[in-house]
Formats: sequence, structure tokens, C-alpha cells
Amino acid sequence: MNNFKVILFFLLIFGLAVPSLDARENMENPDNPNPTPPPTASSRNDCNPSTSQIDLEVNNVRARLLGGGDMWWDLSDGRYVVPNVPLGEREVSSIFAASVWVGGFDDGGNLKIAAQTYRQTGNDFWPGPLDSDGETSQAECNKWDRHFSVSGKSIDDLLDDYIADDDGDGNPDFVVNGDPATDLYLWPAKGNTRFADLAGFSLPLQDLAPFFDADGDGLYDPKKGDIPIIGVSGCDAADVSGSTYGDQMIYWIYNDKGNIHTETNGDQIGMEIQALAFGFSTDDVINDMTFYKYTMLNKASVPLNDTYIAMWVDPDLGCYSDDFVGCNIDVVDGRPRNLGIVYNGDAIDADCEGVNGYGADEVPMLGVDYFRGPKDENGAELGMSAFIYYNNDFTVNGNPEIAQDFYGYMSGFWKDGSPVEFGGTGYQQGTFATPYMFPSDPSAPSGATVWSECSENNAPADRRFVQASGPFRLEPGAFNEVIIGAVWIPKGEYPCPSFQPLLDADDIAQALFDNCFDIVDGPDAPEMEVVELDKELIINLRNVSGNNVGENYEEREPFAPPSSGDTTYKFQGYILYQLADATVSSSEYDDPEKAREVAIVDIKDGIGKIVNYVNYSDPEFFGFKVPVEKVDGPDQGVLHSFNITNDLFATGDSRLVNHKKYYFSTVAYAHNNFQTFDPVTNTGQDKNYIAGRRNIKVATAIPHITAVENNGTIVNAKYGDSPQITRIDGVGNSRNYLRLTQATEDEILANGFAPKLVYQENYGPFDVQVVNPLNVVDGNYELSMYDNDLTDTDLQDSIYYVLRDLSTGDTYASER
Repeated sequence: MNNFKVILFFLLIFGLAVPSLDARENMENPDNPNPTPPPTASSRNDCNPSTSQIDLEVNNVRARLLGGGDMWWDLSDGRYVVPNVPLGEREVSSIFAASVWVGGFDDGGNLKIAAQTYRQTGNDFWPGPLDSDGETSQAECNKWDRHFSVSGKSIDDLLDDYIADDDGDGNPDFVVNGDPATDLYLWPAKGNTRFADLAGFSLPLQDLAPFFDADGDGLYDPKKGDIPIIGVSGCDAADVSGSTYGDQMIYWIYNDKGNIHTETNGDQIGMEIQALAFGFSTDDVINDMTFYKYTMLNKASVPLNDTYIAMWVDPDLGCYSDDFVGCNIDVVDGRPRNLGIVYNGDAIDADCEGVNGYGADEVPMLGVDYFRGPKDENGAELGMSAFIYYNNDFTVNGNPEIAQDFYGYMSGFWKDGSPVEFGGTGYQQGTFATPYMFPSDPSAPSGATVWSECSENNAPADRRFVQASGPFRLEPGAFNEVIIGAVWIPKGEYPCPSFQPLLDADDIAQALFDNCFDIVDGPDAPEMEVVELDKELIINLRNVSGNNVGENYEEREPFAPPSSGDTTYKFQGYILYQLADATVSSSEYDDPEKAREVAIVDIKDGIGKIVNYVNYSDPEFFGFKVPVEKVDGPDQGVLHSFNITNDLFATGDSRLVNHKKYYFSTVAYAHNNFQTFDPVTNTGQDKNYIAGRRNIKVATAIPHITAVENNGTIVNAKYGDSPQITRIDGVGNSRNYLRLTQATEDEILANGFAPKLVYQENYGPFDVQVVNPLNVVDGNYELSMYDNDLTDTDLQDSIYYVLRDLSTGDTYASER
């Protein structure tokens, strides 16, 4: 898409400020420099165009969202930036713009349509909901011209603060300690009593932004345990722990009745669209994806016949002028894939007219997956019924100019009403009519059944494509849900790349959708307690909240069939890293220039080294996967305390230096192997290792002499010291070397017996070690060991201990 400048003129006409654009999104039509004027607005249809913009930017994508039905641009340039580089650095966008289209005919044969492209001639969509009569007003549009964003961390923090108080009535009551985050109260969900104070206007008493209703009263209140959710139809959770939400979720509402349709010049429908964009921060390909749910409510009083709902995309992959497009409709697990694809038309994506390209080394591919389409009048869900592209010109397969052109592309026809034909450009060059353009893999050799832009030797250009569902009868009051996902991979093997790596990523996106976007989080990282000593650091790990308390994390593997018998990931171990600086993100922990392993500890269960299988990079072997080692654990049991005296980034003397900042982070990981992967047949589980993605923090540590603190801190022990232990009763030595105190030996020699055995420090029958020397004070403690299995007299694996402070009575139970 051509880079251009937007010049906004404000003309005072009849007392109204009316904006117009001079832009080059669509090239100027020399045959029609003065398009047909739109119909006249009524007194109620006087909304102003939306101005709201916000970024979805929680992972490796920074996607701009607008409030007027369009997205992925900023009214000037493409803003689907991936990879998500820091602001100010060189950005490359993979998409220029996109929008949902909808259109159909009333019983009188009149076309009603709403579609948005670049706002060059105007707008078809306006901010805000419609009332019960399917109407709105300028005041209503103005106050809804905004986006509402909530972070997954705010929801995590709220869930961590839950206290379940079962009062015996069979219904759980929820109490939340503290005050929930402000973004939770700015979520425009039904009944939010604090919304008006924060947003400046009241909510209508109707279903708006989705939420989990913890107390079942039908009203949203985070203080009672209610949380924002994605809210996919058919994915209702039984309790709040099963609810799904993104790491960032953005909600907004728009409609097509706020004013006349100056984009298409078509008649209004009466459609309200509630949009929800969300993403996840992960260590896999989901980190390069974004997702969108459109709840479409027909508030018109008349039905629409032969209705289509479509996703329109202008996919500028870096440079706008050298793109190819295609689709994949392969049937996977009984249903077509419904994937629209953009890839580069040549091996190098150079810069073009001020627009940054991806260059020559890593040119990506991107797909838009139509996960869920509308339902017909019989309740049957419709998939992608047509995939068609057009060029940035005003030929018969170029930019739409009138309402019928927009509808024609949605229904899979060219501007002159002729069908798409299999072969050539798709316009009157093929052998038979087809609804799907370029469905073949570009790397496939030419043949009678192969049709791709590569097989046709097309000239790359500025492409746009439409993914449509229909036709169906849209009844008054009908509810439809359209869900799409944008899938991106960083490198294709050009020219004419295989789609297989993108399809592999799309399979993961599809599995996530099938799993109701209940992403596998992995075990939450533990909290890090840092003890700063003289040229020495101690890091202690504690699971105080989250999904891995007691190291009992367990989570469903979405690809594991129930018949496998091993359907869940389980906690396996921790990796402690030293980081180069505080800005290193968890996605960079594999880079030895930025993160280095201090220690790996894991459960002693025979599982040490874990590998995942990933796509082989050689284009001749796409579809085959090779092993990549993810972790090599010592298989010696989990430790929770680490003594650090060396700097892993030091170039000379590696000993720690006092008063210098050092940075550390910990990741928990899990393992599952429901079916051993076979690289020959490419079957089985290719992802045995997953790293936890939540609660990953950076701890800053500064070693120093402690004597100057707190009026002179006295260190009473060293790291790893064991206190003096007295055996009151019992036998056993935990394979430790034992040494009695001299007094105990003297008592035995004198009496032939000692009722209580006292051991020297560090030579007792079990290991009790000091992990924070600054906390050691004189005291007496009693250690009691318990065994839940009383079927015999031996201590079994179910053993746990309780430590009691004899001076205070405080008790501390072991987690395991």
C-alpha cells in the first residue's frame, strides 16, 4: 500500500465541521473523479466519524485498532507491526488495513450494505451501540468513541486475591482483598456501577463486554469475583478458574446507523458490532498472533436476504507493490481451513516509496484464519464461502466503486458480475467457475489442478482480499459471531515458498480456538527472595500464589487425545537465569548474549533432557521436524535456594563485586509425552516441553557488606549451615554422615545410654539448612514428620513435616 500523507480539512457547512481526506490508499479513478453523492442524512443520523485509536501490543505484534470499523492502520500508514520493535526503531508492517463487511437485500430487493476501507470518500460505520429501536445519536456516538483495554495481569492479580467463603448454602461467596485495578472497572460490562465515575457516562442495561459472573447475579462487579473474559459462544466456564482471557483484551462498539453511508453509498442496515481484540504473550508462535471476535447484532426491523458477512484485508507485507495472495481450504479434521494468505511475490522485499520492506534474509508470510463465520437461518455455521482478491486500480477486478461492487466481492464475483474462473488471473481466463482464488501451494509444480500466483507467473502488485460467508437470511434480532486470527511466521523460503510452515502455525492457532482460547499457561514462575551479602547473593524461590503452589501444576495438553491416558502437562523444574540487564524479556532467554543459566533443578523422576521437534529450515524438507533441546535437567530433585558468588557475564575475574547491580529471573517448566514423536512419519507429540509464561519477573540484586544496615546487622550463620539437632525419638540418617557432640559421647560412655542424641552442627540425621543468614536468630524448634500412608510402619512418599517454633508456637508445614 502506498505511503501517503493525510490532509484533514475542516469545512464549516451548515454549522457542522466535516472532515475530508486527500490520500492515495486507492489510486484516483480517472474515469470517475466525482463519485455519486451520498444520500442525505436524517436528523437522528448525525454522528461524527470515529477518531479513537489504540494499540494491541502485548506480544510480538503491535496492531493499531480504530473505532470506525477499520483497523491495522493509523489513517496514514499500515500499523500491523511485526516484529514489535520498540517505538522509534525501524518498523515494518505486514498489513495495511482491514474491516468487517456485511450486506444483503430486503424483501423489496433493495441492497443494504455496510463496508469500510480507507475513509477516502467517507464512512459506513460509527462509534457506539444502537438502542432498542436500532437508532443512535451524535451525543451517544461521541461518548462511545473510545476503546476499553484490560490487561491479563490485572485479572491475574484479582484471581490471586480471591478468598472463597463457602457459607454452607451450596454457592461460593467471593471476597477480594484490596481494590481491583482501575482497568477492570473501566470494562463496559452490564451493571458496572463504577463505570460512570471513571468513563464519564452511564452504561445501558444490556449485555455489552463479556464477563464471568462469579456470583450469578447478572451484573459485573470485580469486587465480587467477576472478571472480563473472551466470551466465545459455547465456551461457558463452570467456574472462574476455567474462564479464558487474553494477556491484553480491547473492546469497542460501532454501528452502521450513526450517519449516511458515504463509503459505499449503500442503504443502512441497523447493525451493531461489538468487537474484541486480544493476544497472548508466549514463547512460541502464538506470540506472533492476534485474535478478533465480532459479535454482530441485527437491530433492524426487517430481514435481509442473500446476506454475506466478510473480512476485507489489505495485506501489505512490508513493501506494498510486490505481494502475492492465496488461500488454503484443505479439509483438516473434517472442516476446511478457511485461511487467506499473503506472501511476497519475489525473493527480496525491498523498501518502496518510503515504506519499509522486510529485506532479503527473513521475508515473512501471514495468514488470516476465518475460525468462525455467521450462522444461517437454520442455525448452521457457515465457513468461508468465497476467497477473492482485487488490485489497486479501477479495472473490472480493481477497487470497488459502488455498493454493488462491494457486495459482488463478498459474494465472489467481479465488478461486472462475472464469476471467478479457475486459472490465469481468475477473470475470464479459466476453465470453470470457482469461489476460491489461488488455493494451491506456491511451491507445487505446475499442473492442471494447480492454481497459484506462482504457477501463473503473475506480476506482483498491491493486492487486497475478501474472505466471505454466505448467503443466508439475516433475521431481525439475529446474533452472529465472527472470529478471526492473524497468523504470522518470520521466514518463508522464497521465491514461491511452501505454505507448510504457515499451516503448521495455523494448526496451533486452530487448536487454541478449538480449546476456547484456553491457552496452556505452563507453571507460574516462583517469587524470588534475594538476600544480599558481602560479595555473595542468595536467591530463594517460593510459590506463594498462582497455579504452581506446592509445585502441583497440572494443565490440559490441547492436542492429547483422551485415549492417550497422559493428557496433562505437569510441573518438572526451574531454570534460574542471570540477565545482561533489566530490559531482557523472557522471549530472549535463549540468547546467551542476554541470558545465561545459573542453575537448572528438576524433579527426580527419570526425566532430565527434554526436546521439542520444530520445522526443518531447509525448504526441500518442509513438513519434517528436527529435535531441539529445550532443557537438560540433572534429574536430582528440586532445590529452592541458590548461593551465587560468580558473575556469569564477567570477562575477567568472575567474583561478584559489591555495590554492582546484577539481574536474575526464574522460569518454571513442565513436561508431557502423550505419544513419542516419530520424525519419520511426522506423528506424535512434538512439544514435550513448555515454559511457564506468567509471573516472570526480573530481580535486581546488589551485594554489599551488611554490617552497616539496621545499626549493624550481625550474621549468625553462613549459607548452607545446619543447626544443632537433638533426636528425641526415631531411627534413620538420610544417608548423612553423623557426628555426636562430645557431651553426648561422654554421656554414652558414662551410662551406656543417652536418652536424647545431640548431633554436631552440619552432621545431623537430616538436612536443615540456612538459606537466609540474615534471618537466623537464637531459638528452639521442633520438627515433626508425618506420613499420610499408615498401612505400614515405614515412612512413604506421602511424608511431610511441620516445623514449630517452641518460643512462639508458630508452625510451618512443608509444601511437599
